[in-house]
Amino acid sequence: MFLQNKQLTLIIIFSLIYLIYLFKKSINKKIEFYDTFFLSLVVFLPLLLMILPNIEKITFSIFGVVYPFVILFSILFVVLFILVLRLIIKINTLQDQTIKLIQLTALNKLKNENKKT
Repeated sequence: MFLQNKQLTLIIIFSLIYLIYLFKKSINKKIEFYDTFFLSLVVFLPLLLMILPNIEKITFSIFGVVYPFVILFSILFVVLFILVLRLIIKINTLQDQTIKLIQLTALNKLKNENKKT
């Protein structure tokens, strides 16, 4: 029992520090709120496993899985997949914007050269 209380205390301390860090980054507009939500799930899911002692029975009755860490890693994998998908979409959008800006700059440069001659 003492070991579990010690683990729970460490997980809660880490969770609080991590959440404070995330919300500071979100307030400073370095991380979008949507991403902050998904990144905070990384903290809440292990806390859920530690706080609810009967989670094994719940996961077995819902999913048929005896070990809750299998569900935990599956959900965390989905969260990370969604984050990576959002990053890929942002990168593609920025790439398209960059190409358009380069083309616009080249057209403006060509127009300025034509005006000079």
